[in-house]
Amino acid sequence: MESDFYCGAADTRTGIRGRYFTVDRDLYGIQYEIEQFEALINRPDVSEPDLQKFLEEHPYFLTVAGLMQPIPHVRLPSEKGKVLIPDFVLRPIVASQRDSNWEVLDLKRPQAKLLTGKGARVAFSQTVMRAITQLRDYGDYFRDSSNSARVASVLGRPLRFPRLAVLIGRLLQSGEAEALELAQAREPDVQIVTYDEILETQKRLLTTG
Repeated sequence: MESDFYCGAADTRTGIRGRYFTVDRDLYGIQYEIEQFEALINRPDVSEPDLQKFLEEHPYFLTVAGLMQPIPHVRLPSEKGKVLIPDFVLRPIVASQRDSNWEVLDLKRPQAKLLTGKGARVAFSQTVMRAITQLRDYGDYFRDSSNSARVASVLGRPLRFPRLAVLIGRLLQSGEAEALELAQAREPDVQIVTYDEILETQKRLLTTG
């Protein structure tokens, strides 16, 4: 939210007590947050909870043009008593009635190996494939019409066909992007997003802001 004046005490929206909001991000603020994020993903011992905490506190790192609202750790119970908890569900601010505008996103470590093999034999690593399997489990849950009432109670509507994505790994070597695209073409139902793509998106704000 951006405006000339903002008074927190007069904000009557529900569910905001005790929370912080970014009213405006100037270039210095963007640069500082970029440096924080880059230092975090460069840490060899960074954990998924560390990444979750940062992205919950800086949700705009996950959104495009501010048109998505990241909802962390949504609990999705099943008939068998099992509970699925994706790291984020990205809810669209515009056209939320379309399932394809929603996204289920899981976080994995930036140090995870993305690819194995060479040339035409390049494929996703076992770590990535395990993440893809986890996201497919989420997709199966949403598509199951018997879960619609549970989903609606949590998200406000019976979401059945969201996009699936996992944030994982780095693109550090030249030419790796093309190999990643080749592997992605074989597993098109789950989008692989790297931490470098998130970082580059934020850095671009410094030149266009």
